[in-house]
Amino acid sequence: MLRRTLLKLAALSGLSAALPRPARASSPAAPPARVVVVGAGPAGISAAIELAERGVAVTLIEADAQVGGKVKGWTETLGADAVDVEHGVHGWWHQYVHFKDLLRRADLHHRLNERDPKGTYRWAGGEMNANTRRGFRAFVGRFRAESKNLGYERFQRDLRAGLKYLQSLEPAAARATLGGRSVTQWHKDGAPLTLWRVFADETAHSMYFVPPEQLDAAEFALGERFYFAESRDTVSVQWLRGNPQTELWEPLIARLKSLGGQVRLNARVSEVEVVDGRAVGVHLGKPSPGVHVAELPYGWTELPREGGEGSIFVRRDEDDRLTALSGRCTHAGCPLTLTPGEGFTCPCHGGRFDEEGQPIAGPPEAPLQRLWADWGGDGVTIEGEPSAEFVPAEWVILALDAPGLRAVAGDILPAVKRLRTVPANVARFWLDRDLPEELGHAVIFTELPHISNGFLLHRLQDKARAWAEARGGGAVIELQAYKNMDPALSREATLDLIEADLRAAWPELKEAKVLKRTLTVSNTFTSFHPGWHEGSLPVVTAVPGLLLAGDHVTTDRVCAFMEKAVFTGRLAANEVLEALGLPKAKVLDSA
Repeated sequence: MLRRTLLKLAALSGLSAALPRPARASSPAAPPARVVVVGAGPAGISAAIELAERGVAVTLIEADAQVGGKVKGWTETLGADAVDVEHGVHGWWHQYVHFKDLLRRADLHHRLNERDPKGTYRWAGGEMNANTRRGFRAFVGRFRAESKNLGYERFQRDLRAGLKYLQSLEPAAARATLGGRSVTQWHKDGAPLTLWRVFADETAHSMYFVPPEQLDAAEFALGERFYFAESRDTVSVQWLRGNPQTELWEPLIARLKSLGGQVRLNARVSEVEVVDGRAVGVHLGKPSPGVHVAELPYGWTELPREGGEGSIFVRRDEDDRLTALSGRCTHAGCPLTLTPGEGFTCPCHGGRFDEEGQPIAGPPEAPLQRLWADWGGDGVTIEGEPSAEFVPAEWVILALDAPGLRAVAGDILPAVKRLRTVPANVARFWLDRDLPEELGHAVIFTELPHISNGFLLHRLQDKARAWAEARGGGAVIELQAYKNMDPALSREATLDLIEADLRAAWPELKEAKVLKRTLTVSNTFTSFHPGWHEGSLPVVTAVPGLLLAGDHVTTDRVCAFMEKAVFTGRLAANEVLEALGLPKAKVLDSA
């Protein structure tokens, strides 16, 4: 029986004073909130600002120490310089009308670079260097030739028919006719000629992080309509000028606070409270499972928690004193690994802590949480992270990624348990030399074994450009590796594979010295596998007062990724505004 249970029983019998415990700082009382938004990524920030702009009392709750969700950023050091690291989302397409409207209202539209034709995606592979204008013409020739190899004999006619098909495709019809089939199967069954039809492998990896046999055909077709068939301005991309944390998320949060919105970080929601069939608030910080062991050796021991919820690390010294630390990184809650004599390491973002739990490298700023531990007559009991409070609300908007949504609402919305995620490896390299100026700034790779996308960030982002110029030449290159990656490889081995692709992609860098390299590993991006819609729900759920937002939400509008997240955040806010009789946020025309 854990100490927490003993305390509850003791309180009921009036004996709690006999069980002293270490003092803890009490959690601040939650402010009264009419609306609670859970998750401070683009979807949650969008919903919260729409509500706050119209005077609604809103509290935005985020489990991590920083906002931004799947597109957050942070800084690390390179010598005396602070350099940016991110999750790899840089481009704002012309079609992101609601996202750009959000930025405009917060006076952040200037944080995007002006459109740069060399910054538009180029394709590179084989003997063709599509980073050049000559290469782009070669790409068009390759498109024609491969279309004929696939059986499309009349290129112009077939391409026009494919474009017409995409422009007429609606989400409900796509899900009904294509949903559940893989892209590979759809193409075998017969599909119209489009750009993505010919370059399915490259596009599936670049956009969705998986090969075409693992991608839903409906999502793929609707994605091509959104990005390449919505308007004439189909491939215009604006690039974020720098770290999304300082360029976007922190200013947006400042705006939310200036409007009266409340923001709570490091506050993990465990479940939605439902009373009489209606959502009435959320519980914060459900006590994490503790552990009890009959025997404990000297030195550090890793103890798995009940239910597979990570680990607790406990140290027994020669005087039988105990030190227990949470096994969750204070940056984003990732599970830690221990190297005795060196400390703790976060495999996701490169954070490191010494053996006392103090941060020594990477993005974490807060020390690891110390946990209560004590000897008993039958061994050692270590308590999990402490519980916290209940936050009441009239509406709850869950703007969470798939794992978070499953954990918080899987019991009341069983369909979301079917949602899955895909892994993403994003590496960044700082090099001692530059590339020729005429090369494109963003590249989709067609034939390299591991990397799918590449960005010359010293051409796209201000601080990266300043770093390269200050040292008299250099390059900051980000590579997104979504192909043939073994999750069992170490960080260094993974980086070695990506670096080999880097040098193969740009022979000019074959002898370049790598001054720093980082790897960000994430498993929170939505998986759009065949039939994924079975786990997708609309904004308005079957539980009154409970709304959803995110790129996994079902809508009748053709949109995707960040635009879909912001758009569904606006739709969720509109449901609340309509119920309160307040003006709704405008739903904008697509590009």
